[in-house]
Amino acid sequence: MRNAITLALLLLPAALAAQTPGSPDARARAYFEEGTAHFDAGRALDAQAAFSAGYELSGKPGFLWNMAECARVLGNRDRAVELYRQYVAKAPGGAQRPLAEARLR
Repeated sequence: MRNAITLALLLLPAALAAQTPGSPDARARAYFEEGTAHFDAGRALDAQAAFSAGYELSGKPGFLWNMAECARVLGNRDRAVELYRQYVAKAPGGAQRPLAEARLR
């Protein structure tokens, strides 16, 4: 138990640094929230721009899924297919993988 607490204390500064307001992770999270708000409001083009910015900062494959959904809603089939394929390749265990594969069919 003591080792687990020691490990947690050693990792805490890194975890806190990753979430500081100016950190890339924090900025990517802000882009995710912005993109989600735009998408929910029916502004897929603005959402796509925010998700793209978040992906550039973080490289997290969830942004690829979000960008693919935006491209699909905007009627850009080729771009959506490209992004779904990238998502499937980069997130083999991703939560949206089954739906991405279904959209690719």
